[in-house]
Amino acid sequence: MNFFLKTALLLLVLSACDTPEPPSGIPRCEPEGELLVERNLKLGFRHLFEGDSKKARDVFKSLLEQEPEHPEALLGLRQAEGVVGQRATGSIESRFTIAGRLIPSPVRLNSERFRYEYEAAGQRLRDIATSGDIEERKRSYGLRTDKAGTKVGLRDFAKVQKEIDTVVFHDSETSSVEEYFYSSAVGGESTHFIIDTDGSIFQSLDVVNRPLFCGIENIERRAISITMINPVDLSRAAHGARSKSAPVQRHGRKISHWGYTPSQRRSLNQLVAGLFGLMPQLKVTVPEDELGRPLTGVVSDTHKAKGLLGHFHLDSEAKDPTVAFPWDELKRYLSAANGQ
Repeated sequence: MNFFLKTALLLLVLSACDTPEPPSGIPRCEPEGELLVERNLKLGFRHLFEGDSKKARDVFKSLLEQEPEHPEALLGLRQAEGVVGQRATGSIESRFTIAGRLIPSPVRLNSERFRYEYEAAGQRLRDIATSGDIEERKRSYGLRTDKAGTKVGLRDFAKVQKEIDTVVFHDSETSSVEEYFYSSAVGGESTHFIIDTDGSIFQSLDVVNRPLFCGIENIERRAISITMINPVDLSRAAHGARSKSAPVQRHGRKISHWGYTPSQRRSLNQLVAGLFGLMPQLKVTVPEDELGRPLTGVVSDTHKAKGLLGHFHLDSEAKDPTVAFPWDELKRYLSAANGQ
């Protein structure tokens, strides 16, 4: 836990609300129930700060008995139980985070360094610590829902498996993970996985959460989003062993983009194969034109599309992933790995 967050947490413990508290009893600046929840949250995070994970776990469990889907209580419980470790450690493990559970993964990934959940919770604490109020900010992710519009429980792994039938690929249009992550968080967008130039994989959002990336709710609610670090435009500097693509059709015109490094392509294949092994509704299908080639424009029905999609398949203004994206290579790898 970094110094700023520690300081914010201590400030939260020392302040309950803006109006003066009477000598005893519950302050009347907030409804009694809300104030008790806030006090218990502060208590739980203080126990975490002091290193007493058992007390913290008990407090967060008690809160979740009252409000089963409370996001800060769930985050605190995961930290107390060690499901998601301290962000500063940046440990690399072979496990996905799905519905709060650690699931074995065929690839090594870092599920702590860049997390939208941490960023949202941290911003909330900073707002309270500096002004005493929670500002209305654009959220970068949301809750998944099923076809009927019912929210998927944050610990309902089986429901996640049932709903997800799509993987959407993106490019960062930046040169680094840091630049992409923080700009997307501020801009109200998100992705589940980020693949860096050297092949490093970061899980940036629990798969149980709905990423916000295209504005089509029926796609986002059943999709896993994967973003490759790639500046795309040839006018931008590119890092790593990547080459320029040959001119290829995209939305009716020929263009060239930066390609992907061998390490990125290898990590992409392994990551997607691992997700296919966990999500039974995923199929190795890519939108195709009348000649059986990967479609270079928007699909005919963006609300019903599924399988493997590019952002550009959903939005005529999108140019990612690049025209160098390895569709055929990925399809061959997945077909061999999953017997499809």
